[in-house]
Amino acid sequence: MLGSWLSAEEAQQRLKVKPQTLYAYVSRGLIAARTDLDAPRRHLYAAADIERLALRSQQGRGVVARETASASAPILASGLSTISEGRLYYCGRDVIALAERATLEDCARLLWKSEEVDPFGGLGPSLRLSSGPDARTRAYMLLAQRAAEDPTTAGRPAISLLNDAASLMMDLADAVGGAKKSGPLHRRLASAWRVEGDRVDLIRICLVLSADHDISAPSYAARIVASTGAPLAACVLAALAAQSGPKPNGGVAQAAGFLAECARDPDPKGAVRRRFNQSAAIPGFGHPLYPLGDPRARFILERLPPTKDVQDIAASGEEACGLAPNLDFALAAAARTLKLPMETAFSLFVLGRSVGWVAHALEQNAQNRPIEPRTHYIGPPPRLYPPQAKAEG
Repeated sequence: MLGSWLSAEEAQQRLKVKPQTLYAYVSRGLIAARTDLDAPRRHLYAAADIERLALRSQQGRGVVARETASASAPILASGLSTISEGRLYYCGRDVIALAERATLEDCARLLWKSEEVDPFGGLGPSLRLSSGPDARTRAYMLLAQRAAEDPTTAGRPAISLLNDAASLMMDLADAVGGAKKSGPLHRRLASAWRVEGDRVDLIRICLVLSADHDISAPSYAARIVASTGAPLAACVLAALAAQSGPKPNGGVAQAAGFLAECARDPDPKGAVRRRFNQSAAIPGFGHPLYPLGDPRARFILERLPPTKDVQDIAASGEEACGLAPNLDFALAAAARTLKLPMETAFSLFVLGRSVGWVAHALEQNAQNRPIEPRTHYIGPPPRLYPPQAKAEG
């Protein structure tokens, strides 16, 4: 039986982490700490909090969900993705294994439950190409146009919905890439961005590792809209709108901005330390579901050509906050390594994750159940107003 409080050494051994990571957990409120009364210069750490984090690492998302769920939190049945023992799985398939060879279309067929039918095969060319100054604007415009024009999902056969989904992905790839291209999704982007040779495969890897990640707020938004029978484009548009906010984890745009900010500084390592000292949080580092590090980020970063500024920022960030880089940082690092504008990190994430958002919409549509939360009113008590007196005369 663990004691109520553990020393720093005992806590690190139980969690299998470095001292910086332990301190980061304390600063984020995940582990309670107090001064050791017998040695005022030392600190003790709550054994219950440490055991909770250790279980989180060993058993993955299920433990986290049970810990954080409240009576009002929605719980949705889904067969798309899950996290177990620090690894992510799409429909039971390890995403790291998929990233070795699979394309985003392969992941789409897996997540859309269409492995026996290829909705991308024989897909005709689209005449749509949204205009706009940047990828974000073009994505919103394309999705809004299709949401207004595409048929609803209610009552339509599965093959028709899959064809809609595939054509939506092709249009979205052209929108974020900024040019009409042909071929697989990752090659469309590579051609639009003039990426050639072995580096094309890095785009494929980033897309595959971005495709889905359990139920997040944007995925939930997609499912709510899907439950009304709205077009798939409307579901993805709702998810993208939810993704645009800075909560809960900042997102790829913030990580890309941080990386660009540090890379411009003559002293990138010093820039990381200053940012950490100012805010005690660094975008693109740490993930509550991966206490031992995000395996998606590790896979991408290990395949990047050596770039000193990116390596220095990654190492300095981990040293400062004790947390490993996450997928957001890895996508930003990939964009910088490919010598692409930082907005392309957003493009990689949105195109990849749209496969998952479509999957959530299709799964919700197949369940044929509206998501209609009930209100628990907490406002002023209702009052009956007396009728106004009639004016005399």
